[in-house]
Amino acid sequence: MKKIALFGCMILLITGCDNNANNMTLTCTENTDSNGLIADITYDIEYQDDDVKYVTITYDYSNNSQTDGVGTGTDGTTEDTNDDNNGIIDGKVEEKTDDLIDGTTDMILDLSGIRETHENRLNTYQDYDGFTSHVETNNEERYKVVYEIDVTKMDETNLAAFNINKSLKTTRNTFEEQGLTCK
Repeated sequence: MKKIALFGCMILLITGCDNNANNMTLTCTENTDSNGLIADITYDIEYQDDDVKYVTITYDYSNNSQTDGVGTGTDGTTEDTNDDNNGIIDGKVEEKTDDLIDGTTDMILDLSGIRETHENRLNTYQDYDGFTSHVETNNEERYKVVYEIDVTKMDETNLAAFNINKSLKTTRNTFEEQGLTCK
């Protein structure tokens, strides 16, 4: 009998008891190209049944043009030559690139603006339980930042900042309503 119990313990020890082994992954993506600024956003959602456990959000921005955010190739101090009187110096203006910047109604789109927006948000998010992040790429042509969210540790108020719910069905519906493709 002792041999059987010892054998059973050895099998558990060898195979491990990983709670994440039963997790499934749903991936939701969005790709936008706005005047040469390409934004690839990916949400990898780990879940069990309808319970979201962990979300990895990857924001990957690249500049497909050789000019700065105002389209001048300079620091944006040139005069507005467009007669539309919008106060923007021949700029690339959009209402938003992704939901991270949705608090900004009009902004000049360039990597430095995107980088600054993420840095400001990270200052807020760093105090959230269950949140970590790291910048993978940070240069003139590309900015890539990864947010990692342990849904089991973060409260629902803070999850709402990322449009994440503990229910997979609700999270998926929210993302699809925002135009993301989920598979």
